[in-house]
Amino acid sequence: MYLMSQGNAIYQTQNTEIAMNYLLGIQAFNLNYALEIDPNFLSEDAHEHDNSVYSVAFVESGQLDMEKVSNWISNLLRTQGQDIFRMKGILNIAGMNERLVLQGVHMLLNAKPDRLWKPEEIRRNELVFIGRNLDEMQLKEELKACLV
Repeated sequence: MYLMSQGNAIYQTQNTEIAMNYLLGIQAFNLNYALEIDPNFLSEDAHEHDNSVYSVAFVESGQLDMEKVSNWISNLLRTQGQDIFRMKGILNIAGMNERLVLQGVHMLLNAKPDRLWKPEEIRRNELVFIGRNLDEMQLKEELKACLV
């Protein structure tokens, strides 16, 4: 459960689900006001990009063993969680008719069943990591080691 604030209104949500009319068209951002606060807001020098941050993405066919995936991700977050800024994916877990959706930020992870796989849909595993010091080859091998 989260409390989302919009101006003076606070909405209680579950899994941050909220009707779009509470979020869209609310005039929450005002460019003129932002430029009053920071006249360089739109200039190229107004922000910096950290070139040490990058993403790695994997698409792997086959079914994954839930216990192996759980152990791998737990160990990964324990040992490299500070360097993993964001992780998300859709996994094909053996014995599940639903897609398993992963959402992670640093060492926090949420994994839950999603909708059923569609009959015409290719069941595959798609996983993206955003962070620093990510060893793409090692991550790929560790993911493959979770296959049934």
